[in-house]
Amino acid sequence: PRQVAPCVRSSEKARRRVTSVLLVLDPDHGAPPLAADLRAAGIHVLGACPCDKLVQEALRQGPDVLVGWSSHPGEPLFRALDILRTTQALPVLVFSGDAGVEAMERALQCGVQGWVVQGYAAARLRPLLQLVQARFRHERGLRDALEDLGNRYEERKLVD
Repeated sequence: PRQVAPCVRSSEKARRRVTSVLLVLDPDHGAPPLAADLRAAGIHVLGACPCDKLVQEALRQGPDVLVGWSSHPGEPLFRALDILRTTQALPVLVFSGDAGVEAMERALQCGVQGWVVQGYAAARLRPLLQLVQARFRHERGLRDALEDLGNRYEERKLVD
């Protein structure tokens, strides 16, 4: 008799799928061992790059999630994230030492789904990655619904 594999729901498949990550790191001696901790959590690390190469590397490698570390994020990082958001949006998780409101607001404007201030812990990596991916999907759904509503409104104006 032939064995049939048990039915696995799509959410379970998504949890089991290995996530690929591109790291964006400031040259900082206080940076956590992100690459090693991600690998230990079963995450596929595609590589690491500085923020001036972020867009180029993200387009070239096509990661599932972008993970960054910056003790004091500046305009070069935000500019790169903003360009990436308009070119090829993807979920973004940033660990930072900067608790300033301005940096958090700027991160949100650039499409960052997860901004963790002074809260790095290796055990939190997988749940945080799942959270930013879920937020990304939710935000994309809202944007698509808004665009659809706008299109239907324009069509209705033409009909009237």
